[in-house]
Amino acid sequence: MEKKITANNKIENIYSLTPLQEGMLFHSLYDLQSSSYVLQNVSKVDKKITFSIIEDALKLLSKKYQVLRTLFFYDKIEVPQQIVLKERKIETEIIDLSDISIDKLNYEEKEIAQNDIKRGFDLQKDSLLRVKYIITPENKNRLIWTIHHIIIDGWCFSKLYSEFSSYCVRLLNGESFLDISAQVENELKQQYSYSDYVKWLIKQDKEKAIDYWISELEGYENNTEIKPTIKPESTEEQVKEKIGLVSSDTTNKLKSISEKNDTTINVIAETAVGILLQKYSGSKDVVFGKVVSGRNAPIKGIEDIVGLFVNTIPVRVTVDEKTTVSDLLKTQQEKGAESTNYDYCSLAEIQSKTPQGSNLIKVIYVFENYSFDDNNGSIDDTDSLMEVESVREQTNYDLSVSGFETDGKLGFKLMYNPNIYCENEVQIILDRLIKICEEIAEKPGAEVSELDTVTSSERSLILNDFNATETEYPREKTVAELFEEQVKK
Repeated sequence: MEKKITANNKIENIYSLTPLQEGMLFHSLYDLQSSSYVLQNVSKVDKKITFSIIEDALKLLSKKYQVLRTLFFYDKIEVPQQIVLKERKIETEIIDLSDISIDKLNYEEKEIAQNDIKRGFDLQKDSLLRVKYIITPENKNRLIWTIHHIIIDGWCFSKLYSEFSSYCVRLLNGESFLDISAQVENELKQQYSYSDYVKWLIKQDKEKAIDYWISELEGYENNTEIKPTIKPESTEEQVKEKIGLVSSDTTNKLKSISEKNDTTINVIAETAVGILLQKYSGSKDVVFGKVVSGRNAPIKGIEDIVGLFVNTIPVRVTVDEKTTVSDLLKTQQEKGAESTNYDYCSLAEIQSKTPQGSNLIKVIYVFENYSFDDNNGSIDDTDSLMEVESVREQTNYDLSVSGFETDGKLGFKLMYNPNIYCENEVQIILDRLIKICEEIAEKPGAEVSELDTVTSSERSLILNDFNATETEYPREKTVAELFEEQVKK
C-alpha cells in the first residue's frame, strides 16, 4: 500500500518535484557515491565574525527561505514529494585549527572541504545546507558552505550567500537578532513561494511540449560527444575545471556581429559550442544540452523567488555546405526563442522519445550571468569581511561548458571528469573553442565548413614536428594523440 504524507504542526507545505529535481533525485539514488550536484564555496572570514554570528545569520536565512527547510520524501510512495518544514536548523560545525602549522593548514582545510563533499546528502533526513566554520592561526578564518543543487540554482546560491553575508555584517554592527527577525517576518508576508512555480509547472501542456521536441529532433541519428584520445591516470577527484578568455578585441567584434544579426553574445557562444562539437564529431548535425534559467514563467515575483528553476533542454545545430556563420546565428536565435515556450519539459521525457534515449545528451552548455563577486545590493562592508575563495559545482556529465562575461571579455569554463579526460586534452578543447570564436569574429560571412579550428599550437606542431623528415611517427596514432604526447613533454 502506498504511504501517504499527512500534514502536521511541523510541516508548512508539501508539493511535487520539478522535472530537473526528479532527475537529480534519480542520479543521487542511482549512484550513492557520486558527488554530482553537490555545490560548495569556501570563503575567508574576518575573525570579528564569530561562530555565534554565523549561527544567528543562518537562523535568519532558514526562516526567510523555504528551500533551506525542505526535505525530499520518496520511500514507499509512488510520486516523490518535497516537504517544507516550519522550522529547520541548518547543520553547522566549528573546527579549531588555530594550533596547526601554516604549512599543514592548507592541506587540512582541503581535506575538510573534500570530506564534506564525499559525505553527500541523505535527501530525506539531512539539512541540505551544511556550514563549517574553521578557526585558523591566520588573520582570517574559513567558512565552508556545502549545499545540494536539488534545492537551488547558481543564481540563487549567489543571492543566498550575499544575504547571509549581509546578516552577518548587520549583527556585527550591533543590530539585534530580534529586530532583524521581525523584519524577515514582514518580508515573508510579501514573499512569493517556490511552490507557486511548481504548481504552474504542473499545469503546463506536456503533450504539446513533447510534440515540439519530437519535431525538433526528428531525423537526428548521431551521438554527439568529444571522445577522449588518451586515458588519464585514475584519481579520486570527480571534477576539475579549466578557464579561458577571448580577447577584448575579439569580444567587441562578436558583440558587433550579434547586434547586426539581432542576436546575443550568449547565442554566439552557444553556436561556437555547436561548431566545436561538429568539428570533433565529424557531423554537420549535432545535439547538446543547454541549461535554461526557467524564470520566464508568468509568475508574479519570480525574479525574487529562491529555488531550483533551471532546466536542461536539447539544442540542435545543423549546417550544410552553404550555411554561413551569420545564417547559423540567426537560425539558432530563432530556434532558441521558440524553445522558450517549451523549456519546462522534462529532459528525461524528451530523451525517452528519441532513438538515443539517455545517451542523447553527452555535453551540456550554460551561459552564466551571475557571479559571487556581485554583492546583489548587500552592505558595503561585506567585501572586506568575507571573501569568496573558491566555488565548486558538478553535474553528472563528463564534460560541461559554461560561457560568461568578465571585464569586457567572453570567457569559457570547462568542467570535466578527470578520470575521463586528461588535463592537456581539455586545454586543447578550450583553445579550439576560443579559436572558433576568433574565426566567427573575423569571418561572419564565411561558410561554417570553411572555419579554421586548428590552433596555433597545433599548427606549429604539425609544421615543425610532424613534418620533420628525420622523425618517424607511429602511423596508428591520430594527430590529437600525437599532440597530447608533445604537450606532455
